[in-house]
Parts: sequence; C-alpha cells; structure tokens
Amino acid sequence: MKNNETVKILLADDHALFRDGLRHVLAGIDTEFQIVEATDYPGALAIANKEKGITLAFVDLSMPGMDRFSGLSALCDRMGEVPVVVVSANESNDDIHRAMECGASGYIPKALDSDVIRAALKRVISGKTYLPPSMVGWQNDGPAA
Repeated sequence: MKNNETVKILLADDHALFRDGLRHVLAGIDTEFQIVEATDYPGALAIANKEKGITLAFVDLSMPGMDRFSGLSALCDRMGEVPVVVVSANESNDDIHRAMECGASGYIPKALDSDVIRAALKRVISGKTYLPPSMVGWQNDGPAA
C-alpha cells in the first residue's frame, strides 16, 4: 500500500481483549489506521457490504455465526481484492493450508510475540504475504481435490 494511502482495517475477532491488543500493536506501526470492528462472521460480512475503502482485513478463524472455513471463505469472497489475513490461536498446518485455500492472504498465529506480530502486520500492510515458519515454502496452487 502506498505511504500516503489511508489504511482502513476491518478487525474481526470475538474477543475484545485481543482486538484491544491488536489495536495497540497496530499503533506501534508508524501509520495511522482507521479501524472498524466486528465480533462475529455475520458482523464482518455486514461491514464488508456497507463500509467503503477497506484496504485490509484481519479476522479470527473461529468466530460465532458461521463455521470457521465457511465464514472465512464468504468473507474473502465478499472482500474481493482486499487482503484478508487470518490472526488465530490455531496453528495447525492443515488449518493454515485450508485457510489459504479459502482465499486468505496470510496467516498470523496469535501465539507470536508482539514484535513478530508487528513485523508480520507490516509485511501484510505492504501487500506481502505472511505465513508461520512451519509453512515456509508452501504455495497456494488452488483448492485441494
């Protein structure tokens, strides 16, 4: 994303404490962000429908309202070209792989320390992909058969 571009972020997580923490980590990056929040998949989809100018979405994989992969797939479809990055406590390589097949643009485990999360956030904000070290070398070649 360009330096002069306003970064409007959809932050979707059902845990208020985590949303607060992620906002704090984002504040440590030298860019001003406009953040809109959702606490479940239906809320995230509603925001995706009505909010204009969202440039990036961070979403917890497991939220109320929809099955995690159905919800993620629907949100990725709704967001179109806007990168959707999963930020999740789940670190299963199978789930990470499946999330990427649903259209996620990256996957950041919540267990990482804040400096690593900050570096991962900077990477995805700049338009690159972040995957955990366990997934290095994995390529999304399309849905598995």
